Amino acid sequence: MTSTIISDMIPQAMTQIEQVFFREADGSMNVKPINKVYKGYIASLGASLVQSGLLPTLAIFSAEDSGDEGDRRILLRILTNMMEAKWPTHYGKLEKESTDKTERRLLVYAANHQDDLVLQRQIRRHLSDASVALKLALRTYNLQKP
Repeated sequence: MTSTIISDMIPQAMTQIEQVFFREADGSMNVKPINKVYKGYIASLGASLVQSGLLPTLAIFSAEDSGDEGDRRILLRILTNMMEAKWPTHYGKLEKESTDKTERRLLVYAANHQDDLVLQRQIRRHLSDASVALKLALRTYNLQKP
């Protein structure tokens, strides 16, 4: 975890939060509180990476019907977009490799390269850095209780 990388990613995280949570279909902004459950989800991502590993964590966050109060896939979409913006040479090809849904691009990419341990560590580190930046950026917004 590098503090300069995380600091550089915070503006991108804020942009992604605004696009995903506040941007209406017509392009206008509707600032409403973000469900507080997302703060817990992003906090649990780091612990899941350490305890479960990269692929299980991505699988959990990619689940379509988890029955949870909030949609974890939203956070994975934000994180993937942040990683593509920060490291385009590494993650710019996600779209080409995966014809799957936006939320599963990173999971498919990591699963397709599971034998490359160096790449797996790199993805894990980048995902961890992006999640810390997103966690810090979420603190600047009004959160509502579930």
